[in-house]
Amino acid sequence: MGLLIMASEGKYVNSNAISNVIHYVTRSRKGEYRQNELVGYGGAGVGYYLAPDEIIHQMSYVQQLYNINLRKGRRLYHEFFLIKDEEFKQLGENVYTVHNIANECCRLYYEAGFQVVYAIHWEKEKRLHIHFVVNVINFRNGLKWHSSKVDLKNRQEAFNCILEKYQNMIISPISFY
Repeated sequence: MGLLIMASEGKYVNSNAISNVIHYVTRSRKGEYRQNELVGYGGAGVGYYLAPDEIIHQMSYVQQLYNINLRKGRRLYHEFFLIKDEEFKQLGENVYTVHNIANECCRLYYEAGFQVVYAIHWEKEKRLHIHFVVNVINFRNGLKWHSSKVDLKNRQEAFNCILEKYQNMIISPISFY
């Protein structure tokens, strides 16, 4: 089944962490040379239909509203869900289905009160995967998100259930002969 991994490139404590990571996953950095790896992006709790800079502004606004500068620490969580080639084949190699999976996974973060942006990438070495950039500030109550290894494992199980549901929805062509 798919594998959910918390990105460990950094602690994401700098004030421009949201901007840097969202521009990275949406492949919208200045001088970006890897735009062809982006399959698409979306989110929950943000205007995902807007340009990345507007999404960044929305997430930053929630952090300013709840005084993150006084609180220090992480500004986001960055996780990604790897989908194996054979799993993608079981989805009929349909990227729209992968968007549906990503949207359902986003709802898990959003229902807990956290803004999230996803981006689907296909890279030769990493294959198909979905990045999740999660605001650490709960937009409902201002509390910070703390995630343990158990929480990560539970999210992975939930993501795999969503993946499996879509794999089971793929119907073989009907033969009339």
